[in-house]
Amino acid sequence: MHVVLIVLATALSLWHAYDLYRKALVTSFLFGLLAVYGALYLLSYPQLTQHYESTILDVSTYVYFFGSLTLNLSILLLFRLAAPRLRYARQVWSWRFEHCLDDHLRPAAMALVASLALFLLYRNDLSLTGMQSRGEDGLFITLATFLCFLAFPGLVTAFSKSKLAFLAYAACVLFVFSLSGSRAAVLTTIAFWLWRRNVTGERRRWKVGPVVLLLSLALVIHFLLRLLRGISPAVVLQALLAGDFSIFSDKLFVPFDEVDPTGGESSIPSYFVFSVEVAGGEAYGFLTSAARVLLLFVPGSLAPFPKPEDVTYSLWVEALARGRFDASAYYAAINEAFVKGAYGSLHPMLYGELFLSGRWLGLLVGLMFVSMICLLIEISLISMNHRASLYLIAPTAVGMLMVARGNSAIGFGYFFYLCVLVLVIDFLQAAVRRIVVAKRGGESRV
Repeated sequence: MHVVLIVLATALSLWHAYDLYRKALVTSFLFGLLAVYGALYLLSYPQLTQHYESTILDVSTYVYFFGSLTLNLSILLLFRLAAPRLRYARQVWSWRFEHCLDDHLRPAAMALVASLALFLLYRNDLSLTGMQSRGEDGLFITLATFLCFLAFPGLVTAFSKSKLAFLAYAACVLFVFSLSGSRAAVLTTIAFWLWRRNVTGERRRWKVGPVVLLLSLALVIHFLLRLLRGISPAVVLQALLAGDFSIFSDKLFVPFDEVDPTGGESSIPSYFVFSVEVAGGEAYGFLTSAARVLLLFVPGSLAPFPKPEDVTYSLWVEALARGRFDASAYYAAINEAFVKGAYGSLHPMLYGELFLSGRWLGLLVGLMFVSMICLLIEISLISMNHRASLYLIAPTAVGMLMVARGNSAIGFGYFFYLCVLVLVIDFLQAAVRRIVVAKRGGESRV
């Protein structure tokens, strides 16, 4: 019975991912990864029976099935009834990539240069990796990381323009990645390439291949970047100047038994079952993730009440307290970091995240909320300025992957935060153009 429910839910999500991707709707990324997690959950089921009671696994299966059914049906109905304009999404994106892509490379390169400058100015110690320096992050480092999401997709455009430009751009991206340590920012390049291929390819009979390719590439890059982000900017710069890239091969070609080939994704089914086991506690609140999304733009110091803690942090603390990391080779480092006040996070996929804060009611209402946010994002991307939409499509796609992993506030934040940043940049560019035009007009009259 469990196998049947998981297979049905996974197949439903995979079909919906394919259908939305064919229609050029970015929510396809959300369903695609949820389908992958369903397959991982199914493959992990025999191992999970050794660590969890059968009753917990029963409830977990029902949560995954109910969550999949609810999310698929709610988005299907909303997209068909509330947003008929979405049926023209493919034509809109195709036109944008054919007519506006020439305007993409230069602003993306400017964002890359600005990001690099901010990192170099406000990173105190280049011998630290991006992950090691995150405790020092300030406003300018956050801005530099956001600019990476706008800059890295320029790799795709650079490749189509000039192979030499692509190599120079790739070297800069590699160095900036060592400064930021943001795998999500690099994944925007894959997302942008797949989206461009999707909407500009010749019309043909659609197959499941593009969706499978999308997910496979994302997981491979996710794994490789997990290894490479352990290299500091100083080491990367030294390797580039010396032409000795052995440091990269040493990081990539490590003993197979020392790494997780899925980049940590294979543990998510276990985190999902664990979230079902501990759900409903006071530490997780009610509809916490929805509240965090609604309060995205409210600074904690200005909020009329304390902003709720991210449930993925609370879940990590619970796992540490219950000894879930005791057998880990990194337990000493994990415990030391916790003693010093540094929290980790566990990602229990979307259904586990929502079930944590409110159990069945929290899951139902939370999925309705997620569906409405997805609809808002789709309509916004179709309706906004063409250039702005090209900047935002790749970060939004990666954000959908984060939502599927079980961190919806950060995932949706990729769209909302970067949307504000892009609008500010567009406003400043328009203001500069007006000043230049006015100045030239005054000079011509003289």
